[in-house]
Amino acid sequence: MFLGGRTQLEAAAEIEPTFVTVWMGNNDALGAITTPGMAGDASLLTDPTTFAGLYSEMMDDLDAIGSIDGGVLIGVVHVTSAPYLTQGRAWAGFEAQFDALTAPLNAFDVNANCLAFQALTATDTAWASVPFHHGAPLLASANAKIDSVQGGTLNPLDLVPVELDCSATDAVTVPELVNIITTITAFNAAIEAEADERGWVYVDPNALLRQLATDPDQIRPFPAFPGSAPPEVTLNSPFGTALSLDGLHPSASAHVTVANALIAAINAAYSTNIPAIN
Repeated sequence: MFLGGRTQLEAAAEIEPTFVTVWMGNNDALGAITTPGMAGDASLLTDPTTFAGLYSEMMDDLDAIGSIDGGVLIGVVHVTSAPYLTQGRAWAGFEAQFDALTAPLNAFDVNANCLAFQALTATDTAWASVPFHHGAPLLASANAKIDSVQGGTLNPLDLVPVELDCSATDAVTVPELVNIITTITAFNAAIEAEADERGWVYVDPNALLRQLATDPDQIRPFPAFPGSAPPEVTLNSPFGTALSLDGLHPSASAHVTVANALIAAINAAYSTNIPAIN
């Protein structure tokens, strides 16, 4: 629709570009954390061999345009790092805060399996995780039970805690998380190989995200639910200032960070002097 019925490649060929940036592949993994009822399902991930073949075909089509002298290929974001997906251990920590606020009532329990993990490297660990679309409704249900007790419509003795179970269909177990990470790593290896083959620049966006995540105000380790943070945070940046309100897409400030990383990489590789964005 935006391109008047043309594909992106057809539109590119018409303007005979000399330089191209490509960022694709995120949606080949994103559904594995955002699809209700199927979070973690391997069928929602593009097969790495298929991905590599299609990406190579796309690059051959760009080469065939004939006018391109260089470019940048951007890797796939590790969607398991998006704050839309929250580690089970963070939910366990939140449960303690929630219980303290609602004592002596107990309306929310986090199952011990939410603390499951697997070491990936000396510095990286895969934790059982909970997509926002699964955890948020459970917390809302627990809040509703507290309100019912306090409003006199539910007997405290009849209060049954809502349980967050990280082995449930709509949670992401450790093996599922490892599979997603492994798949995206394979995607990025294929993208980097295509860049190397052509002498193009490869930029890994995950290094930028890790940098942003060191500041919990930019990427929050746990969503700012109403009552857990100041209203301006819960309304404007519940997942952090680097993320949009969906907990998945970069905010305006994060787009500037990505753009400046691209500018620095292009300047270094092609001896250009593109100014950074303020």
